Amino acid sequence: MPDYEFKAPDGTVKTKFFPISRAPALGSTVQIDGQPCVRIISPSIVVDGNPLSTRYPVVSRFLKKGHPDCPQDPKTGRAIITSKNHEDYICKKYGYAKDGDDE
Repeated sequence: MPDYEFKAPDGTVKTKFFPISRAPALGSTVQIDGQPCVRIISPSIVVDGNPLSTRYPVVSRFLKKGHPDCPQDPKTGRAIITSKNHEDYICKKYGYAKDGDDE
């Protein structure tokens, strides 16, 4: 599960877990340890202790196997995200949130 980064009023960076489907938008404010913290762009998202890749193509661990809008990895059957535009399309079409979303 991903942790997202937030800037506290004193300038320190704090992290907080959110399910991907409920990730706060960039620039939104979230209370962490009683302080209003603003979501910032994370250099990387860490899921279960592993940083997610930002290079394409990438085999998705989160989309269902056989996803209709993605080519499939021939070894595993998992969906492949081919580019940032492809990732943006999938997120918009299915209402998924991802790191870097402004909405």
